[in-house]
Amino acid sequence: MPALRSIRSLIRQPGEQRQLLLEATVALMVARLLLALVPFRYLVEVTTCRLGVARFVESDRRRIRENIARSVSRAAAHLPGKTVCFPRAIAAQFMCRRRGIDATMIYGATTIEGKGLTAHVWVQDGTEDVIGCEELSRFRVLARYPAC
Repeated sequence: MPALRSIRSLIRQPGEQRQLLLEATVALMVARLLLALVPFRYLVEVTTCRLGVARFVESDRRRIRENIARSVSRAAAHLPGKTVCFPRAIAAQFMCRRRGIDATMIYGATTIEGKGLTAHVWVQDGTEDVIGCEELSRFRVLARYPAC
């Protein structure tokens, strides 16, 4: 059973990785639920509030971003259904902001041949990538949350 293998894999992770994977899994499930039930204008307020103060030295900031991105991607791969960019971005932004990193969720769009208008959501910490930042040059930024 795939779900049982995922649980076993989670249990075998070292402490910090296990905690991040569990947090990412819960954050992704909550994000998917919020996207389905909450009007967008309220969702923005919830996802952009600062939840913590930085509890690390600046040199650890990159490692924290990379660990969050890896945990969100791994958790998304093990959840049932498809977890697209929007819930991944909400989860990553939440996890960053909980640690005092003022991550920005960015919403963009482009036209792709054969698909038409395509939207994408990603997260950045200043100019540094957090998650979903592949091929950004193709997308036109439509909005930033919080607005900068």
